[in-house]
Amino acid sequence: QVERTRMLDLLRLELYGMVRQETVFVVDYFRVCGKYAWMEGSVQRKDGRKLEVSEDYDCCHVEALFRKEGGEWKLETHAAFATDVWYTCLVKSYPDLDLRVFSQKALQAQNPCE
Repeated sequence: QVERTRMLDLLRLELYGMVRQETVFVVDYFRVCGKYAWMEGSVQRKDGRKLEVSEDYDCCHVEALFRKEGGEWKLETHAAFATDVWYTCLVKSYPDLDLRVFSQKALQAQNPCE
């Protein structure tokens, strides 16, 4: 649980740079498989008020891929409020990525890439 919190803190820091608001996550999916972890969820303001983002965004979902390197988890890639399926074909960029890390939805996005 401590590792997961640290990982989400890395993502939270990235999001703060994007929206300049203190945020918390509602985690819908989080799985570690080997040296990778995949997360899907939504973003909310820490104070409970409505998250203020550009109307160009699809608020308020977030997905992230983490990788363990030298015993430490790093935020490998992520997207918040994406208007497209940005994680299609991650298996091409990360050939050692175990497909079991993904949710069913994220796994289906990988299928055309195998």
